[in-house]
Amino acid sequence: MHTARIVDMNSVKRMFPSPLFRAMRWVRRRRQISLPQQIDASCRETEIFWNDEFADLLETWGANNAWNELLFLFAGRTGRVLDIGCGVGVAISLLDRFSKLEAWGFDLSEKLVNRAVQRGVGTGRLTIGEATKMPFADASFAWGYTLGMLHYLTDEEIIKVLRECDRVVIGSTFHQIPVDRQGNDMGWVKTFQTVQNNSLAWWEAKFRSVYPSVEILDSSWADDMSLGKWAICNRG
Repeated sequence: MHTARIVDMNSVKRMFPSPLFRAMRWVRRRRQISLPQQIDASCRETEIFWNDEFADLLETWGANNAWNELLFLFAGRTGRVLDIGCGVGVAISLLDRFSKLEAWGFDLSEKLVNRAVQRGVGTGRLTIGEATKMPFADASFAWGYTLGMLHYLTDEEIIKVLRECDRVVIGSTFHQIPVDRQGNDMGWVKTFQTVQNNSLAWWEAKFRSVYPSVEILDSSWADDMSLGKWAICNRG
């Protein structure tokens, strides 16, 4: 006579953690180690971009919010579009549903680009490079965008990236950014990662220093510290 065994799902998760479960466990662990605190720019950490758990987190980061908004922004558009800091390539894969768009991407992290290749993004549309010095000729793309990427950069790097966007993109660029919930300019903040957490006015000044026309839209993305916004930058 066989006896039914009761399976402890928590034990199963510990033995065979899914990418999402592993990523969220890593985030919780990092938050326990470091509560939100202001830090100096010299303490910025960049190792996170080569971290497996961070790559797992990017697999679901914009689900039901920023990625849906990106699809609305690009529906009906045509031409080549550049994903600046493409991460694991989820957004590129989503845009592939639009037959008249050709989505390209690049990222600083070879690990993240390799993950994009694994998900089926063609290697001919991906490259490794720095956003402050994009590996493309002038006016190479009709459109461009960043998703939750600019707040990892220093003030100087943000301006350089926007100038590079203006150089390689003919039309508008769309930038999804987090802004401080309280409207404060906190500068660099460390939680489970190190990012800039500043007011909408701070960000808008950065965009307007490069682009003559900037429109701000709400994003449904949010976390405990920040609210999401879209900055739509036009060359005039």
